[in-house]
Amino acid sequence: MSALSNRGCLRASRLPSVIAILFAHAAALSAPARVSAQNTDGVVQEMIPESRAVTRAARLRTAADGADPDTIWMGHIYDPTFTAGGTMQAGGVGPYHVGRGPNRPKRVGSPVTIGDNGAWDFDRFQGPAASNGFVAETDSLQGWWSVARAYQSGATTFPDYVRPFFGLDYGNQVNYVINQGAPKRTFGVVGLWHRDRGNRAYAPGDTVAGHNVQPVGWSPTEVGGAGSTACAWMGLRSAGDVSAIDLTANGGTGNAFNGDLLQYQGNNGNNSVGSVAVNGTDHNFPGYGSQMDQMLYRDINSPSGPLVISFNFSTNMSTQRYSFVGAIGWFDKDPISITHDNLNNPTSDGNFISATVAGSSNGPVDSFMVYIGAPVDDNNVTFSAPLFVGANEITTVYDKQRRWLSEVLRCTSGDQHYKELASYAGTHTPTAVSIDVASLYSSALANIRSAGGGIVRLVFRVKTNRGFDDENAGNSSSAFDSGTRGAAILDNVTWTGQASAAEGDFENVTGAGAINNDTVVSALNAWKSTGKPPAVYFHVHSLSTLAFNDPCGGVDSPNRQCNLYGKILTAGDHDLPADKEGGVFGSNTQDRQRWAVSPTINLRASGNGPGNYNAMGIDQEIASTTGDYISFFSLYNAG
Repeated sequence: MSALSNRGCLRASRLPSVIAILFAHAAALSAPARVSAQNTDGVVQEMIPESRAVTRAARLRTAADGADPDTIWMGHIYDPTFTAGGTMQAGGVGPYHVGRGPNRPKRVGSPVTIGDNGAWDFDRFQGPAASNGFVAETDSLQGWWSVARAYQSGATTFPDYVRPFFGLDYGNQVNYVINQGAPKRTFGVVGLWHRDRGNRAYAPGDTVAGHNVQPVGWSPTEVGGAGSTACAWMGLRSAGDVSAIDLTANGGTGNAFNGDLLQYQGNNGNNSVGSVAVNGTDHNFPGYGSQMDQMLYRDINSPSGPLVISFNFSTNMSTQRYSFVGAIGWFDKDPISITHDNLNNPTSDGNFISATVAGSSNGPVDSFMVYIGAPVDDNNVTFSAPLFVGANEITTVYDKQRRWLSEVLRCTSGDQHYKELASYAGTHTPTAVSIDVASLYSSALANIRSAGGGIVRLVFRVKTNRGFDDENAGNSSSAFDSGTRGAAILDNVTWTGQASAAEGDFENVTGAGAINNDTVVSALNAWKSTGKPPAVYFHVHSLSTLAFNDPCGGVDSPNRQCNLYGKILTAGDHDLPADKEGGVFGSNTQDRQRWAVSPTINLRASGNGPGNYNAMGIDQEIASTTGDYISFFSLYNAG
């Protein structure tokens, strides 16, 4: 767990114009290591800095020079009037107040804290709001993001059911939302299924300057027919393409449905370090990604009589799967039920679909599935197994916008009231489907109607395995190109008793047939798009309440070399004793990568030559140093 009085010292050349620092939690750190930034990812992974001489800048400056010292510290600015000698915007840049500072730690206050401008100390904040016009800070993380990532090690002798944490829906990071706050911070969207206009011409403002935007190639008329201007799409546009937005007016986040949703995902094709592609990223969007579970659903009032469901669809998914012994399956309903007994035998309860048990040629592949079922009672959910947070059993839907399948349909053992109507893999050209549910599945429909009080929930779902998608296109061992079509395109959904064709043709942004994730709007009146992101754990915790057994002495010992006081940033689970790092042994979340990502640091000067400072106080001379960028931090590693 790292306690970050983090001082980013900028001493390297030829890094991107903007960077973000990532700290990866590890239970123990041994040999120090440094990983260089990738060319276009804008991300530097940091471990403990090496203790070695660091080359100074080409022109040595004095540390006493407030405007132009020889060492530049980047971090949080807690003083709203601080300008670094007039070189930067007062109080730092953006809502997280990033800028340069002297980073001269001093202990003040009660309880004792330490830090200064230019350091993320998680103790000092701007505010409260006053007549000076500065807005009080309320984000305890000071703008850092807590992120979950899959381990990237390759073949292993362990079957997947004893390491199910490799099979979590890490691609659902597209649905990211932070745990607390109002409104909750997010770089994600509520659900990746969205209304999309395909290859229609861009309007002004649809693309962001400086990006090599790749347009979508498919046309709505391919699936929707003549006159269609939009379809429901399970895919991401290219980074910099902002033509499709998760509208806040429809309960969305305001973010674009593009590759930026996976900006912290990295490579998910079992490549241990960085990207395989030389340009710094293996992503190749428009397209779709790994380990996603995305659903689009609508409620139908159908208490009795016939029920015919029709729709048009097209898919362009890989049918490949990893064949080596380290292949991984997926969770079907939710990641709650334990996948193995204490003797390392699979439970085979129908929830974890094991690639090991299925065999190298039968493991799960990217799929487009269609279900009907009884809607879940949000206040009385039956998960695949009892779900506990600490000592408290959870039986409600925590986030009504972001759901597992078991929070959409009553589909788990002991409460099964659903039916899978169809499942498709691979590539399907635009196809029309009509299913006479009442004739083909009369018993299942009667059961669903009875359990749902006459309401039948219709669900379209895309679930993808690990690797072999547009997210990993630069990695030849796990590459696939959907041809900008993404996983699935859907249009012209109809059902018996439907009020009008507009309810399922996705032509409308609002009103009839719209995708609207506002929780006050019923699924009887709008489509809902959903997916549940993997849990994140990095949070701020007071050091005084954690175990501290430093061999150099207590917190106040003069033998200690670090500035570890006040609040720290920890990767532990706050619901477990002592904020335990990692998951419970033998659980589905035993081992996962837990990352903390800093706010963006802007290294692009406002002009060429010295003295042209940007709003964070960086000019060309500072950004083009001849040594290294060093992340300096104090590390707490539990007792």
